[in-house]
Amino acid sequence: MKLILLGIDGLSYTSFMKCTPAFLLHLFKTVHRGVVFNKRPQDHMRSWMEVLKVKNEEVRDLIEIAELINIPSNEYFDVMENSTMSELNTLVKSISRLTWRRPAIARITVLDRSLHRGKGNKCQLYKLIDSVIEGIINEVGCFIIFSPFGEPLSGSKEDHEEYGVYLSTRPRPRERDTLKLQDIAFTFHRLITGN
Repeated sequence: MKLILLGIDGLSYTSFMKCTPAFLLHLFKTVHRGVVFNKRPQDHMRSWMEVLKVKNEEVRDLIEIAELINIPSNEYFDVMENSTMSELNTLVKSISRLTWRRPAIARITVLDRSLHRGKGNKCQLYKLIDSVIEGIINEVGCFIIFSPFGEPLSGSKEDHEEYGVYLSTRPRPRERDTLKLQDIAFTFHRLITGN
């Protein structure tokens, strides 16, 4: 079964509801959902490493057991920063090719980047990302879609809404609580191992 953990930097329930992206709203009504909490300041690298580098008896680093697509390595940067369509097309092709071998962890940065720079119509970006997500999810069996933080609140790369999105075929660990970034790693690991 094909599995994906898809992170979308800057995805926010606030704009999600204002822009009404059709597929995301469909998922919101039909799969498990929740709220991810990540206190400011939210450094991109730190946020993603909290998801990827969990260590305990149950969970190995996700870096060791999944294909990584457009994931930060040691500083904030974007591998596919050339253009919106270039990033999204490359991401979709990579996911399609790699998820047959191992679970995939992928990151969409275009929304966060564009909002930080004040470029692009927010609702058009949401609709574009929505169509990409639909194509990806239609190819996989199980998924987690999340945002490690919400929309940018200023020009600073570390200043975002503290609440992000969680949509998944797997329920969150504690149904009434917000999720921490490590909860996402544990949940994805359970999807991989079938526990």
